[in-house]
Amino acid sequence: MAPSGDRILFTSRTENRRNQQNRSEIQLLEVATGTMLQLTDNSAPEGRLSWAPDGRSFAYMLALMVNGSCFLIRYG
Repeated sequence: MAPSGDRILFTSRTENRRNQQNRSEIQLLEVATGTMLQLTDNSAPEGRLSWAPDGRSFAYMLALMVNGSCFLIRYG
């Protein structure tokens, strides 16, 4: 949840049993309106979401095949 309490970040996971690939994407929920927005579109799993103290950006980890990477997204 954002420090202000008005937005919630979470990951959603889809499973494709045909080719045994799983995907996870970062979603943002605006609490007041119920509006949901997909923020990422990657083929690798994402996780470890963490809001910045000012609530204007967040960091997350992307699990790549060789090594993981950390990304920062500014929102708004």
